[in-house]
Amino acid sequence: MIPLAIAAFAYRHLPESVRYLTVAGKTEKATETVRRINPSIPAGSVPELPGTTTEKPSLLSLFADGRTTLILWAIFFMNQLVIYFVLSWMPSLFGQAGLSASTALIATSLFNLGGVVGGIVIGRLSDKRARPFGTIATAYVIGAVFIGITALTFEIVPVMLIAVFLIGVGVSGSQTGISAVAAATYPTTARATGVGWAYGIGRIGSILGPTLGGLFISIGLAPVAIFTLTIIPTLIAALAIMQLARVVADRTATRQTETNSDEVLEAT
Repeated sequence: MIPLAIAAFAYRHLPESVRYLTVAGKTEKATETVRRINPSIPAGSVPELPGTTTEKPSLLSLFADGRTTLILWAIFFMNQLVIYFVLSWMPSLFGQAGLSASTALIATSLFNLGGVVGGIVIGRLSDKRARPFGTIATAYVIGAVFIGITALTFEIVPVMLIAVFLIGVGVSGSQTGISAVAAATYPTTARATGVGWAYGIGRIGSILGPTLGGLFISIGLAPVAIFTLTIIPTLIAALAIMQLARVVADRTATRQTETNSDEVLEAT
């Protein structure tokens, strides 16, 4: 019920983005929003926003203009695979490894708590950077490192619980960061479509993760070995976010070069 109440409050009081309002032709509301931020903006003026487009969103539009949809899909897929694998199988795997049921449940709760803390911390750090790719990649690497530490410290419960918490910070907490990156990757009119498809592909990972856990148990892998395997998709997500950073940087440099060339031609 609390999320529903927050959604109703946000619908009433949270303004749409200025870029979206401008694209939708709601220039009066766009100006009103801008004037709340900077009252010196003249009333009735239309905000000028570079890169605004009126293209209609579609699945094909997500792959136009060299966009990085496939990389984003890989990141969301791996992220959700690890999160739902851990949530589904951690109590069972830890129990099979010799831990008590109460300890296994505490570990799962700490993983979730780490996701909350990680989302806030990663969000704040990302706010301070124009491009948060490095922050998110570092978080994934931290998650992978502490997956390994967890596997090595099953018998040292306090250390293991701290490690599980930090896995949540790095992996589950990164969900907020990659959502923001996905939203910033697409133009205004395709943003909801792009982020929606990314989450949809991620949900495939959330189904596959628990399924793989059952498969690994059925073939007789040890619980610690099964848990350690989650390092692989976590590192893949880290590599994918760095690749995304390179692609975005190259695309930005190309556009800047084109802009400079146009300015030179105009001046000539």
